Amino acid sequence: MPKALRHLLIQIFQVSEEPNPPAGKNLKTFRASPNYFKYSLLTWGIQLLFTCLFIVVTLVSMAGDSESSMADRWVLVIGLLLAAFAGVPLLIRLLTLRLDYEFRWYMITDSGLRIREGIAQVHEITMAFKNIQNITISQGPIQRLLGISDLVVQTAGGSSAATQNNQNQGVVSSHTGYFRGVDNAEEIRDMMMTRLREAKQDSKTASVRPSREKSKRSALSGQALGALREAAREASLLRAGLEADGV
Repeated sequence: MPKALRHLLIQIFQVSEEPNPPAGKNLKTFRASPNYFKYSLLTWGIQLLFTCLFIVVTLVSMAGDSESSMADRWVLVIGLLLAAFAGVPLLIRLLTLRLDYEFRWYMITDSGLRIREGIAQVHEITMAFKNIQNITISQGPIQRLLGISDLVVQTAGGSSAATQNNQNQGVVSSHTGYFRGVDNAEEIRDMMMTRLREAKQDSKTASVRPSREKSKRSALSGQALGALREAAREASLLRAGLEADGV
């Protein structure tokens, strides 16, 4: 894409080059594979093909029913309108495909992750590892040929059925994140599973530490109470002894 056109589109959509990383240390940044851009182009081409077939079939059907030059002109006008309504969105989509690929970010730290995608409408989702419940890999036949796949991350509320339904309808859910078009999904999944276990272990340690401190305080309180009781008993015995001696 020419730099001038790229700069113009960035100005139009007001999108930043790179998102801020999520909280935590040991930041790892991943990007979609170059084959994901090819996959997007292929999807766009299929949409264009079906759109052209629809327009051609519609015009042929209308032309077959017309018997005058005036009707032919109306067929031409309707054909141009259909091409405009269907073609302009596809053309805009083609112009933004490259930016959609370049501005897709996947960031992971030791405590969570952040995903940003989209150009016209930017979607950014942040997840903490302590809330993640499921990590899966999804791969269709075309993706398999291109050597790419989608890594799906779910938190509480992101059930498999709801995730599949949202993915089919293009709905963005705050409970589900997608690492779309990556060529190292297994590597990312293994790293995330390791950090997920570490985060949960740290959470357990943090919850156990206060209980231990509380137990220690309780033990110390019990010891202090026992010492006070012993001192009071000895003082009582001493007083009784003094009274017996007539002091």
